Amino acid sequence: IGDSLSVAEARQRLGVAQLRRGRTAKAVLELQQSFEVRRALVGQGTGQRSDLAAARVSLGLARASASSRHLLRVVATDLTALLRWKTLRVESALAVPEAAPTRTGDAAAEEGEDEDP
Repeated sequence: IGDSLSVAEARQRLGVAQLRRGRTAKAVLELQQSFEVRRALVGQGTGQRSDLAAARVSLGLARASASSRHLLRVVATDLTALLRWKTLRVESALAVPEAAPTRTGDAAAEEGEDEDP
C-alpha cells in the first residue's frame, strides 16, 4: 500500500511539474497514472477520496491545458476551418428533427379507437 501511494504521489508531482513547464502531453500521462493508482487505492479501501478528487482535478486541468493549446494553434493558423467547424456544430444543434405524424382524435375515432389509451 505504501509503495502504491508513493508512486501516486511521485507521479502527481511529476505531472504538475511537467504542466508548469508546458509539457502537457507528459503531464497528462503522469497525472493519469497517478489518478489510476489513487482510484485503485480508494477501491481497496486504503486510499483517501480527497486525494482521488485532487488527482482528478489535476488531470482535468492538464487535459484542458492540452486542448486549449491545440485550440489556440488552430485559431492562429486556420481560423477559416475553425469557423466552418463551429458553423456546422451550431447548425446541427439548432436542427429540429421532424416529428412523427400523430393521429388526431378524429383519425383514431375513424379507426374505432378511443382517444385515451
